[in-house]
This record gives sequence, C-alpha cells and structure tokens, in this order.
Amino acid sequence: MHTNVDDPPPTTTNTKMTCADSDVAAMIMALNGTNGLVIKEDGQPIIVDGPFTLAAVNAHLESTMVQMVPVHTGPHAGIEMWLDEEGAHSKGENAEATALMGSHVHIAGCIRGHALMVKRGTIP
Repeated sequence: MHTNVDDPPPTTTNTKMTCADSDVAAMIMALNGTNGLVIKEDGQPIIVDGPFTLAAVNAHLESTMVQMVPVHTGPHAGIEMWLDEEGAHSKGENAEATALMGSHVHIAGCIRGHALMVKRGTIP
C-alpha cells in the first residue's frame, strides 16, 4: 500500500443493502475494480465506491489497523479481503463474512468486525 495514513477521510458513496435485498456472494462476484463490498459486523452488506486509500479502508472498517488476505481458491478466487485487525481481538463475530470467506482466514476461527471485499488490484 502506497498511501499515507494521514490521507483525508474517504469521499465514497455508500449504497446500503440488506441481506434480504441481494445475494451477498453474487455481490462479491460483481465487484469491478472500482468498488468494494463492506460486510458489517452485523452482516449488513454495503457497496462502497473508490478510490481506496489506506484512510478510506480504515474508515470503511472503522479501524486503524487492517490486514489484507488474498483469496486464491474457490468461487471467490481473485478477491482481496481487507479485515479489521483490531477487531480480531475486540469485536464480535461477523457471521456473514465468516460463512462466505472464513475458510481463507485462520485466525480465531472466525472473522470479527467489519470486512471489505475488493477485486484484486483495486487497492494499490
């Protein structure tokens, strides 16, 4: 990542959706390299538009420490998961993100806090 942690806050556009409104797995597959999908801790999926700087990723995840996990296998190969590293120790389980992507993460048995999914290469 080649961005400064002091970047201004993101100016992204959020489109709120509920799990009942859309198939979250299909939303992940429809990512186009200019947008992302935040799966909130409570399971609510939100499409967010870039550009994505470190400050934007931190804001979307409501965290100051994040971790990127590349997905190399399965139906979501080519996706990067950006996870709330602080949430791994202090936030509740994100059951929706864990059900979809948990097999790619080997920490604490589940994904905790918010999770951001983007197409590989979306975030420099």
